[in-house]
Order: sequence, then C-alpha cells, then structure tokens
Amino acid sequence: MRLLTGRDPDASLAASWRTLAVAGLAMLGLICVVALVAGSTANAAVIKKVKLKAPKSTTKPPTVTVTGSGFESEPRGYPTKECGDGEVFGLKAEEHFWFNDISSGWNAGMGTSAEPGSCVGLIVKKWTSTKVVFTFGSEYGSAGWYVEDGEEFQVAVAGAIWTGHAT
Repeated sequence: MRLLTGRDPDASLAASWRTLAVAGLAMLGLICVVALVAGSTANAAVIKKVKLKAPKSTTKPPTVTVTGSGFESEPRGYPTKECGDGEVFGLKAEEHFWFNDISSGWNAGMGTSAEPGSCVGLIVKKWTSTKVVFTFGSEYGSAGWYVEDGEEFQVAVAGAIWTGHAT
C-alpha cells in the first residue's frame, strides 16, 4: 500500500537514514576533536638547540644555553649548603630541570650526598619561555664532575629532554 502524500516513503526513509548517518559521523568527529584537544601537547616544551662548550679548565663551569619553546616559569629548587652553592631541583622527573653527563656518569640538579645524586647544583642565569641559561654550582670540578670536549650529555628543561655532545 502506498500513502498518497506525494512522497515516496522509501525515499523518505533513505533520506532519514542518511541524515542520521551524517549526524552520527559529525558527532563522532566532534568527539575525536575534543579528545585530541584534551590530550594536546600544544604547550609542551620543545628544545631546539643546546650550546655547551667544554671549558679548558676542569674547575671552571661552563655556561649552558638552551633554546626552544614552552619552557614555562623557572622551577623552584632548594639551595643546599651541604653541596656548595647552586640549587638542587629534586630527584623526581616531575621537577623537569636537570643535567646528566652520560659519558662520565654524574648529574647536576638532581640530589645531594644524602640522596642519589652527584651533589652539583644548577645556577639559573636567565629563564624565559624560549631560552634558559644556566651554569653549575661550586661542586663542579670536584670528584670528576666536569664536562670534557666530546662527552655525551642530556639536559631536561620543563620536561623536554635533549641529548647532545659538548664541543
């Protein structure tokens, strides 16, 4: 039996299903976009370049310059007299700011003699969202804690990690 409405009921039904399908896909797309934005790393830190020139002297600490984006605000460390001057920024990765000399096996900004760390603090000279400049505390150079030309190192700033070699 056919209704006399001037429309084909099968065509109307097909059009309704198409409308529902398009609406469903649109909703799914919206959900995907919301999920992408919620998990977005748009503000995540990115290190583009690290400059570390190894000094000729093993007792004179180098200045390290890190350039990139998303470096947030300067982290708060705690000064430690036990390890000389400079600040130790904590052992947890959440602290987001440390130096690791991979070749020689020491680190800075990651602990004191009472904790697993090399007792070398970090001294921040400049911190902006695109540039961080730092040097090392007074324990640099003691106990073999110094950087030599060609050594592999890692730097973490605001959670971004860079691996490179001293020049």
